[in-house]
Amino acid sequence: MSLKEQLQKLAVPQSRHHLESQKSSLLFDSNEVASLDSEVVLELAISGLNALVALNKSFTKYEPLLFNKSFDRMIQGKKVNKDLDNVIKQYLIELSPYFLTKPALKTLEWLVYK
Repeated sequence: MSLKEQLQKLAVPQSRHHLESQKSSLLFDSNEVASLDSEVVLELAISGLNALVALNKSFTKYEPLLFNKSFDRMIQGKKVNKDLDNVIKQYLIELSPYFLTKPALKTLEWLVYK
């Protein structure tokens, strides 16, 4: 396989097409979620995160790690993904007292979307 072909595969991971064709959602039905783009879902998540921060300042540490549009875990190495898994686990543990609130669901929508 040529270097050009390898770079093309990295630019558009094969599994991304499959994931984008079957979007899941906590807040929207299948027709609505199909029309959403990442910027809208991220804005929704950031508004939820800001509401959570108003309740508990410890949530601020998660914004650069989890609510980042440019991060694509599909092109990351095993170590980075394992570290990210640990951050997500910690976030879910801290989120658990707020789990059924609208702000929590907004942030989870982004994690499901991503």
